[in-house]
Amino acid sequence: MMGQGCLRQGWQVVASQRLVCWLGLLSVLALFPVCLAAHTTLLQTLPAAGAVVAQPPRAVQFWFTEPIEQTLSRIEVFRVALDPTTGDVKPEQRID
Repeated sequence: MMGQGCLRQGWQVVASQRLVCWLGLLSVLALFPVCLAAHTTLLQTLPAAGAVVAQPPRAVQFWFTEPIEQTLSRIEVFRVALDPTTGDVKPEQRID
């Protein structure tokens, strides 16, 4: 029959092994946070975001950090108007 001391030591070994595994996993996750991003990020647009253009562009281009899931994504482009009294930008007509 095993004594209480042997059982306690066995659990301490298992607990310390698990702790080492968790600390190893956390250190790997801390070193590579970019790989863990769940969403893509918009890097650049052409015309630039917030740009005012005299004529409508023939195309609008977007650059992302990774490919986007087209079935789960939506991009809409709107013509905007500047309210002369408040200076607010208000979306008007959607441009396809």
